[in-house]
Amino acid sequence: MTSFLRCLAVCAVAWLSLGAVGSAAIARPFLVHPPIPSDRFAAQGNPAGHLYVSGSLFDAEALGTKEGLVRYPVTNGVPASTPDLVFPKTVAGAVTVDSAGNVYSTAKCFTIDEFAPNSTSVMNSIKVPIYCGDGIYNIGEVTSLAVDKAGYLYVSIVVQCVSCGDQRERIFHPAASGPLAACVTANSKCTIVYAPGATGKATPVALITAAAYTNGMALNKAGDLFLEQATTGDYTATSVEVYGTPETNPTLLRTLSGSSFTGTTGLAIDAAGLLYVNDTVESGSEPTSSSISVFHANASGTVTPLRTFSNSPAQVFWYGIGVDNKYLYTGTGGKLLKKTSRMIETYMKNSNGSVTPVASVPITTTPDDPTYVAVGP
Repeated sequence: MTSFLRCLAVCAVAWLSLGAVGSAAIARPFLVHPPIPSDRFAAQGNPAGHLYVSGSLFDAEALGTKEGLVRYPVTNGVPASTPDLVFPKTVAGAVTVDSAGNVYSTAKCFTIDEFAPNSTSVMNSIKVPIYCGDGIYNIGEVTSLAVDKAGYLYVSIVVQCVSCGDQRERIFHPAASGPLAACVTANSKCTIVYAPGATGKATPVALITAAAYTNGMALNKAGDLFLEQATTGDYTATSVEVYGTPETNPTLLRTLSGSSFTGTTGLAIDAAGLLYVNDTVESGSEPTSSSISVFHANASGTVTPLRTFSNSPAQVFWYGIGVDNKYLYTGTGGKLLKKTSRMIETYMKNSNGSVTPVASVPITTTPDDPTYVAVGP
């Protein structure tokens, strides 16, 4: 994501560290959250019954803002003016929903909480077992989530193992133990796969290691996994990798890149297999505008979009985009973008060029920053 957002958050997280380690405080690097993936529900081609909107988990911890996860009823692509479910404040950040309406969201300390349909009570938790080594601070985050029709859960993580004696640099420490040792030694970035019914400190059934940050992910109807990769090592993706049989034997099928992937911060896939990519432009380290590019289902290599659309007037979309059978949903505005307004916006999926949203609904409760969205029944 943009260095502007990272700069704001680094200061906040460094302040948090003072309380944790006293005079030997660490300036903890802030891990800017990537987009929410479009989950299997979107790939079914159904209209959205509800829209889940979440703020950044790190914002909630570090900046003291009113973040969290809420659910809005949706009618003909238009979200209601107020949410009908407000989830516990312990969950925020990446979120995904399966076709039955079960909700998976990130919580503190590398935990994934699962909620039954129409419930705000945690019914299951998975604790990602990360260990960086003695004397090393383990920080990081779950960056995106997706769940397939069989119930396999896909979790992208970033782990940063930081020496307590260094207040300036990020140190990727190779020390690790347990089933995710390969993830930490692979520059601390990977996507892990949990079997259906996984709970507690379950052992992952598959790993996809990455040379760079995995921002967001989505699954198509065939079960192929699309991963945004930030090949520059930053938090804005510059390519999309597609993996076959990701639940058992992840195999790289193809890679997409091109001019529409210079600042990719979100992706989604619809029932026809079309890939929607949110690309954000920045100027002077601040985001200035975003556009949505649409690609053919089997696109590969250096690709040109079928069409591209953006808001009129130009504005910045947050990381998460979600799609249903007809519409695309995203969030915009909020404190980190220096905007007094916060909106949920709906666009026609087949839009092209400069367009106005079908609906623009003000957010009057949480979150302060509508960072992620996910569609569900």
